[in-house]
Amino acid sequence: LCNAIGRPMVPLLGRKSGEFSQAGLSRQQRLTLDGRTFFLKQEMGYEGKIILLVDDVMTTGSTLHRCAEILSDVNPRAIYGLTLCRTI
Repeated sequence: LCNAIGRPMVPLLGRKSGEFSQAGLSRQQRLTLDGRTFFLKQEMGYEGKIILLVDDVMTTGSTLHRCAEILSDVNPRAIYGLTLCRTI
């Protein structure tokens, strides 16, 4: 995707080690996940930038939502989300 749009892929977020896979969680369990599961790897240099979050599969949208909340702390101009698949 980065090659196609001519933009770099920058791993802005990390996931705390030891966290479990969300694959087996119910909708309610996903919606109540702790927002501190994700963290910013680097907090400088993103002010005024446009950020595109890419997630392979969206179930409830809670992962994208939590990530966008964390990224909003670095004052980007905009945050967009892109998913490749959606579960029903």
